[in-house]
Amino acid sequence: MASMKKSPSHEGYSSESESKMQSSLPGAKRRPSRAGTRSVTTLTAAQLERKRANDREAQRAIRQRTKDHIENLERQIAELTAQQNNASPNQLEELVRRNEELEQENAVLRTRLSHAVAAL
Repeated sequence: MASMKKSPSHEGYSSESESKMQSSLPGAKRRPSRAGTRSVTTLTAAQLERKRANDREAQRAIRQRTKDHIENLERQIAELTAQQNNASPNQLEELVRRNEELEQENAVLRTRLSHAVAAL
């Protein structure tokens, strides 16, 4: 409902087009713009202190999540490197050999299929 706004004169929501029609009517009250309403200059000292403490805590939490994420990635790198180092050196050769066998089998089956289709 991105196109719905809270109407100051209605209990529910109205569309943007309805709001524009209302604001173009003579004598209609216009709601002040929300731009600039989050300024810290309007906060009291206590509110500003609470906001700054909240901001510090949020930033601390972000730094901690980032640190945890980096540690997790480093742990994954170490595990994958260990797996790669522990893999048998013949494993790649065996996979290449198996791939060649399957390609040969595939070629034989294609030949049989083409002969069977031609015989029909």
